[in-house]
Amino acid sequence: MSDVALKERVDVSQMFLTYLAFQGDADKTAMALNTDVAIVRDIARSENWETKVRKLATIREGESHDLQIQINRAINYVQSHRLRSIVDMALLHLTKDGAEAMVEKLTVKGREGQTEFKIKAITDLVKAAESVQLMTQRALGDTAGEREPQKERDGSTVALRVMDAMNAADVSGLDSVGVVRKEIADAVISVP
Repeated sequence: MSDVALKERVDVSQMFLTYLAFQGDADKTAMALNTDVAIVRDIARSENWETKVRKLATIREGESHDLQIQINRAINYVQSHRLRSIVDMALLHLTKDGAEAMVEKLTVKGREGQTEFKIKAITDLVKAAESVQLMTQRALGDTAGEREPQKERDGSTVALRVMDAMNAADVSGLDSVGVVRKEIADAVISVP
């Protein structure tokens, strides 16, 4: 199998980060990723991972720990960003056709013809969004314990920001990232 075909079958970035975490041990990497060790060795050879691992090993102990934290946070951020897009797709699916259509999607008909609105899907979606937000905050070092103390904000500024966000959220057909991008673009355009 060619290197290109091999790389298309596996997540090379994930494999490298796992290889790095195991300090260049192809056997442990293969076991962790549930893949053939020959594949790990082939990609490691073609990507020159051994040299990269050696260079990283020359970093002093304290710096190595910081590097591991940064790598872990980067992986966590990518995963949380991907999960956020799944939550956004579900949210868009539920809300794209308006409130009545959403109620219809969440209403189940019983055997005897009775109907029941299932709020659990919404609460599950809220919990998923909250989990993804927490994952993203952790990956960015933006949890309450890690944040630098900020100056007290003017209440009217916060209220205006919240109002802008609520208005932007009403734009149909955009996921959360699209809403934020639109708000940022609008803010940049309106700056004199």
